[in-house]
Amino acid sequence: MEKKEKIPYPTQCGSSISEYIKMIKLHAIGIGKDLDDIDIKVKFICGLSPDNEKRVREFGVKKPLIKIFKYLDKVTTQPLIQGGGPAKNLLS
Repeated sequence: MEKKEKIPYPTQCGSSISEYIKMIKLHAIGIGKDLDDIDIKVKFICGLSPDNEKRVREFGVKKPLIKIFKYLDKVTTQPLIQGGGPAKNLLS
């Protein structure tokens, strides 16, 4: 009887969100599951950095993983806007 090797689940650690998404997609292929699988989604969210996990929870964990990927990619690659927002007023 042949023993199956378990493929370790990736985590974001110091990777960019786009690199982490690529790792998740490859992992899903490697274990024969698709991105709609609840196990893939849960492990993806649990493997995120704390900041990105918070973003996903605010965006909505029930949304399809593809939409979560697009959202995270968008919000993590946008440059910070310098301006007269509430943080500027704290220093006055």
